[in-house]
Amino acid sequence: MYNMKNTTKDLHLVAETILEHLGGEEFRRMTGARDLVSTAEAKGKRTYFRHGVGYRELVRGLMFKCTKGKDGIDKVVIRHDKELDLYNIEFWSMNKFPKKPTGLGSLDDVHGRDLRDVFTANTGLPTKEMGE
Repeated sequence: MYNMKNTTKDLHLVAETILEHLGGEEFRRMTGARDLVSTAEAKGKRTYFRHGVGYRELVRGLMFKCTKGKDGIDKVVIRHDKELDLYNIEFWSMNKFPKKPTGLGSLDDVHGRDLRDVFTANTGLPTKEMGE
């Protein structure tokens, strides 16, 4: 039987785990990450939690805005592949005019321990203080 309470808890747990891999509060401070949203995708259609997630098998993740990086990247979506325990990352530019998101690249099968380095390599934004 479908249980919305467990789905909500799982959504937030996956999003929190991704944020921890990225560096937590230090990552948020260094990159200007904001508007963090737990996401779920069902059968190729994105469904954001605040609109309900249905009862299908979901791919959970984290979506957030950040300070504009190289190539204009200012939005990132990271999804967890539960079967492989790896992450898929998409980089976006949210153009103000015309209001149209532009996909700037994606990477599949990234290990959690590599998320921070992959983010920096693709956005040019530092994720930790110098010397760490």
